[in-house]
Amino acid sequence: MGHLGLMLLRRLPVRIENRVPLPPVTTLLDATDLVEFLQRRESVSGVQRVIAETVPLLLEREPAAQVVVLDRHRGVFIALTEAEVATLIRSGARSGVGNPDRGQLAATATGALVRAQTATPVAVDTASLLVFLGAVWISDALMLAARDAHAQGARCLYLLYDLTPVLETGHTAAVNRLFERYLHLITQTGSAVPAISESSRRDYVQYVRAHGQEPPPGRVTGLPCGLTPEQHEPGDVPWPRPYALFVGTVEARKNHRLALDAWRRLVASQGADRVPDLVCIGRLGWHSDEFLNDYVATQGLGGKISLLTNSVSDADLARFYAHATFTVYPSRYEGWGLPVSESLAFGKVPVVAYNSSLPEAGGDLASYFESGNVDDFVTVIERDGLVETNRRALEQRIA
Repeated sequence: MGHLGLMLLRRLPVRIENRVPLPPVTTLLDATDLVEFLQRRESVSGVQRVIAETVPLLLEREPAAQVVVLDRHRGVFIALTEAEVATLIRSGARSGVGNPDRGQLAATATGALVRAQTATPVAVDTASLLVFLGAVWISDALMLAARDAHAQGARCLYLLYDLTPVLETGHTAAVNRLFERYLHLITQTGSAVPAISESSRRDYVQYVRAHGQEPPPGRVTGLPCGLTPEQHEPGDVPWPRPYALFVGTVEARKNHRLALDAWRRLVASQGADRVPDLVCIGRLGWHSDEFLNDYVATQGLGGKISLLTNSVSDADLARFYAHATFTVYPSRYEGWGLPVSESLAFGKVPVVAYNSSLPEAGGDLASYFESGNVDDFVTVIERDGLVETNRRALEQRIA
């Protein structure tokens, strides 16, 4: 077994003199989710960024590993070429000078998926370790291919992100059903199910046991920070006034409504001039109507709250982090919380809801408030965000 297989598959300790040599294993790293995402000319979000950031690290550990995509028409996996890996994986999560633009990425992704329709499939058998790092649950075809690979004797490893669709009400019934099928799939076919956080692994174990099954083994990985100041120049201030930053898909779970309510109270108590704007960056997602209706009705709370819902480049997002007064993240549930880690990477104080995995992402450097409690949210913002001496002391600690 290669180094990557040894790293990812947790084994019981054995005495070295009793160890039986294992047959060679071919490691296959599935990148279907990312490639299809780029084909649609979308900028990467959390899950897809993890694929793009993690696969190069795994290839360093095991250069013989192959990056594969699913040909949906035949239900088989095809190896990406070195050129496709270089463009779609090593550069696909990054935008800016020297990296491909969305048009180039979409053209390369389309070419790879078209080529996959006639290319020779990679062998998937008892000598295969198939590693799924993406959103397997959104694709019936990918789940069917994973089940077929398991039936052919391959070992399957699934990186678990979170249990949002079964623990939160922010998705449609169709997505919930898909996700329940996914959880049963990884339990029945997984040789290992590592999770990105202790919280997610704990939720998964509880879910599986509540359904009368035992979970496959799996460790907790944490997440590499996908966006850091070392990758980008800070550039000019991207906003005309002082602002707090809220990065995340605009959906019910992220709790933009709580942020709007908090800013309404802050403006009422402090006065508009003493409260920074709230800049929200993220695509529109599930069940955001309540927040959006309030946002439109109040004209963005009289201009104190702004939404940037079109795709924002990494370079621009880095500028928003670099020049923010502080950040907020009132989400009700997360598998990790990359915006919290990114805020810390840029030396900014994140004001974060205390729930699920968020204390793992923020550690002892984030400022926490009681989840869902707007009064406590406002209190922590006033103390750690608006009082400059407090904020500067926290920034020095983060640094």
